[in-house]
Amino acid sequence: MRIRYLLCALALSLIYGLPEFSCAEEKVHVAVSNFSASYIPMYLAQKRGFYAEEGLRAELILMAGLTSTRALIGNSVEFGSASNPTAAVQGAKLKILMVFNDKPPGDFMAQPGIKTVTELRGKRVGGSTVGSLDYGWLREVLPKFGLQLEKDVNFVPVGSTSSRYTALRAGSIDAASLSPPSSLLAQSAGYPTLFRFADHLEDIQASIVASDDRLARHVRARRAPGCAVNDHLRRRRRCGSTRRVRSGLR
Repeated sequence: MRIRYLLCALALSLIYGLPEFSCAEEKVHVAVSNFSASYIPMYLAQKRGFYAEEGLRAELILMAGLTSTRALIGNSVEFGSASNPTAAVQGAKLKILMVFNDKPPGDFMAQPGIKTVTELRGKRVGGSTVGSLDYGWLREVLPKFGLQLEKDVNFVPVGSTSSRYTALRAGSIDAASLSPPSSLLAQSAGYPTLFRFADHLEDIQASIVASDDRLARHVRARRAPGCAVNDHLRRRRRCGSTRRVRSGLR
């Protein structure tokens, strides 16, 4: 896990410079769509001081995916996440710097008594919103079980994964896509898992993204990232920090 924390800090440091070339920490704003397990490395990296080691003072801001994308394009935040990978793929002037998950981490869970996906015909399936990531996942996976979203099952936009779990417990929906920690709570409460999205899909679910304009303004003023990384590693070897990192990974 420590490798992921270091990569997270390094991805930001490549854009905003390394501590050897900066006298003060650079403050950056990072929009995070939710407090799910996907983004735990970002919070732990902040808590353990890995950003500070790279000359950064990162402020993590909770912001919905679409709002985050707009803020990123409008330069209100330096980095974003969540729905931004989709925007980048669809032509927005964004670059994906790092990906936390290349497969969806969630489970598709149902009310006790429902054992198979085909039993959901005519029933209510909860998700985030129409057009969201989990909406797209359901559209792609359900046909493998002979069902079409919005035709054979009724999609109910509930909101966040915690709201979906609440709706599942209240009985207002029959099944839902849940991500940790809600999926773990549901499992402990006896709700069956009908399938894992990771078994059927490969999709970018959590990432660090920046706009082309911001990257251009900062990268042009510095040496190529590859040279900066090599210099950074050489300096750490000389001061012995590489050995400390390796011992921490064991």
